[in-house]
Amino acid sequence: MLPCRPGTNQRALDDDVRNLAKRLKRADPLAFGLLNCKGAMRVFKHSSQVSLAGFDLVFKVPDGTDPKQVQSLRAVLLLPQRAPSLSWRARDVGQLCARLQVCAQEHES
Repeated sequence: MLPCRPGTNQRALDDDVRNLAKRLKRADPLAFGLLNCKGAMRVFKHSSQVSLAGFDLVFKVPDGTDPKQVQSLRAVLLLPQRAPSLSWRARDVGQLCARLQVCAQEHES
């Protein structure tokens, strides 16, 4: 979940999440290693429909892929037994940023 922290401009966060979802909508999992985003959902605290907790992005798992095997980058980085090095983390985050930039450029054209 993408959290909505106290004091966050909810309208700006809503716009940012929508833009991210639109950019990831055209992501090619085989070319970029990013799942295709199907949309974003608002998540509310305590089923109140008033107090926004954050957003969940919904992704399409490619055909032939076991959904149980799909992991987020965050989940991989938090695995205690894996303990990736700082250089590994920096390299992977850099690659992810580059992939998002390519998706953004494709989305604009």
